[in-house]
Amino acid sequence: MNRNEIAGYVADRLEINMSSAQNVVQCVLEAITQSLTDTGSTTLRNFGLFRVCRRKARAYRVPSTGQLIQLGEKNTVVFKPAKHLKEAVK
Repeated sequence: MNRNEIAGYVADRLEINMSSAQNVVQCVLEAITQSLTDTGSTTLRNFGLFRVCRRKARAYRVPSTGQLIQLGEKNTVVFKPAKHLKEAVK
């Protein structure tokens, strides 16, 4: 499901127009992004936890050339699904 399909689902469920639904979806995504930027985590009950993690520097080998490249540290987002979500997709 992509962003437009989610907006279509929201529009159908809330009986609003597609433009308003797209704004709702955009606002939710911006709120999650802002929360990750400010606090480093966002918890959505019965859905899961988004958390910012620091990935250590590591060496990476390019498969086609065999060249070894050093990748620096970076932040990445990890997701841990809630128990309710895990059970729903079984």
